[in-house]
Amino acid sequence: MTKLRIEKALFFPTLGVGMEEALKRDTEAVHCAFEAFNRWLLDDWGFAYRERNLRRALHLDHGPRPRHRELEWALSNRTRASS
Repeated sequence: MTKLRIEKALFFPTLGVGMEEALKRDTEAVHCAFEAFNRWLLDDWGFAYRERNLRRALHLDHGPRPRHRELEWALSNRTRASS
């Protein structure tokens, strides 16, 4: 990034679109899949490496409790908030 004079990069996961559709009839499974994806993303990449590579966690709109809990977790791990 430095060589290319790129100051920051934003990364938006697209995997969730397919997972949500495939599991739309099983909200528990889709929440588990998204939580697992978010944990992997944090473990492998982090959400704000050196404040240059910025990523956001996946979250769903299926029920307020799981969504709220996952958003709190994501924000506490420095993800970028968006809906």
